[in-house]
Amino acid sequence: MAKACVPFAVVIFLLIHLQGCYSSTAVGNKDNIEFVKKLIKNTSYKLREMKMDHFRIPGYKINFFIGTMEVKDAVIGNLSSLALRNAQQKFKKTLIDVATLYDFDLTLGLNDLVGQLAFKFDIGFLYKGSTKIKILNSENTLNFKGQITLDGEEPGSCSINLYSVSILKTGKFNIFLAPENAVNTVLTYLLNTGLNELLPLVIPNVNILISAYIDDDDFMNSFTNLICSAIVS
Repeated sequence: MAKACVPFAVVIFLLIHLQGCYSSTAVGNKDNIEFVKKLIKNTSYKLREMKMDHFRIPGYKINFFIGTMEVKDAVIGNLSSLALRNAQQKFKKTLIDVATLYDFDLTLGLNDLVGQLAFKFDIGFLYKGSTKIKILNSENTLNFKGQITLDGEEPGSCSINLYSVSILKTGKFNIFLAPENAVNTVLTYLLNTGLNELLPLVIPNVNILISAYIDDDDFMNSFTNLICSAIVS
């Protein structure tokens, strides 16, 4: 369930938007942008209300030839900081016979993405220690494309087709380690430099993984059930 939280956060935004749309609309002019901003504010409230603002990642331990490494208490949060990334967005309503279609192509991001974890390592006689890591990011950009269909002949009938989810930009990550000591100072520099240099290079590969993930039947079933239950309620 945790791995689906980020897509769900974006979809809740779409659902609130649906409830306020009564004619064909392409989000882009000043009035629509202000309307969407208000909807995002409502979305933030709903994310906190549904306790989907933060989610935990299971810990794990890795054994290697010179020691062990353990990661625990990992949390990713502030999903309620969802925001539009530019003024040109697409959210269009179309009526076809008795069906209502909502096509969307949205560029969104999280203004205050936060990650935290505890990191423990044991390198035999060389070094033993633990540290807490905090990761901040506010410049990420993602694109979501898809279509929501409501069938007017069958009350409550609803389906969704998520065409694609892709990372456009990761932005700069700021990493902080505690407690402050000589080792953590060096690690902070290496992690900040390495992560910010590496991530832009692997975006294409990550997007391939995301494409495979959103095609997973279990994910899409949960995804559709959440969206449709909110739309028809």
